[in-house]
Amino acid sequence: MTFHESSHQMIGKILDYLSRQADVENTFIVGMSFGGQLAIKQALEDPRIKGITTVGAPINRFYQEYSEATVPLITRRTLSHVCNLRDDELQNHMRSLALSAKQIQKLIIPLTYIFSARDEIIPYSEKQFIKQNVSNLKLIEFDDIHGSPNHLEYIQKMIPLSVLKQSGSKNIKLKIILSALLMIENLKKRVGKK
Repeated sequence: MTFHESSHQMIGKILDYLSRQADVENTFIVGMSFGGQLAIKQALEDPRIKGITTVGAPINRFYQEYSEATVPLITRRTLSHVCNLRDDELQNHMRSLALSAKQIQKLIIPLTYIFSARDEIIPYSEKQFIKQNVSNLKLIEFDDIHGSPNHLEYIQKMIPLSVLKQSGSKNIKLKIILSALLMIENLKKRVGKK
């Protein structure tokens, strides 16, 4: 498979396949990085998707500002491979993958977006684009690099809590446990800084 304008349709095909075995009419997606962008794009066409949680998804600014100067070599090489394009062909192709403000404004489902302030892949301007154009947004920001690896313990608790909240789950015990674990994690960090 190559990464192109219609790659998000893969998610719909997966849901179609799973519909034989599971109720996919209330789907909540956790999409990391580029997977988050694919989930958002699919959600704009697929009412089965009811909520998305993502960490460092490129939405618009990454694609619009894409250049050799702004994107690390390993990311450019990976994109070249998954897009089946030469490096010199990538810049124009990347622009075709951006979600416009008009498109993203149509996203009405909850989006929890975990943003890394020192992300070496996703530009800081992406945060502003998301804040300006996503109406049902919960934005969480860490002072970290792409994927916030220094905050994994927190993220590992935040993701299931986000999905539970988006789904309106009645599993109050699990919500309380996850919330308590998040508070303990925050206290540890505060105490550790003093």
